[in-house]
Amino acid sequence: MTVTICGSMSNLPEMLRAYEELSLEGYLVYLPVILGATRKANIDEKLKEKLQQLHFKKIEESDFIFVVNPKPLCYIGEGTKAEIKHAKDHLTPVKYLEDPGWELDPLEGVWKRDKEEEK
Repeated sequence: MTVTICGSMSNLPEMLRAYEELSLEGYLVYLPVILGATRKANIDEKLKEKLQQLHFKKIEESDFIFVVNPKPLCYIGEGTKAEIKHAKDHLTPVKYLEDPGWELDPLEGVWKRDKEEEK
């Protein structure tokens, strides 16, 4: 099975830990491109778009995505939300490190809190 890891680069250590754990469980694991790890990253909009499309392709080829959103913040930024939406648009299941307490409403295309929290 193939999995794509998604999440904020501020959570890179946790993403690498997830990569290791999922690999040891026998998954083929895709990561986002990690710029700046070996050289200074100069990211213009054209390169950013190219890398996003590459990551979306990985998502489309995966059996599920794994969102790394560690406690205490369980942060999921706009880029990761776009990846989650792309996965759902392509019927790719989404699993989370931590329950974010909200989900994408497929009919309205907006993010909503769990129903228990809305009451």
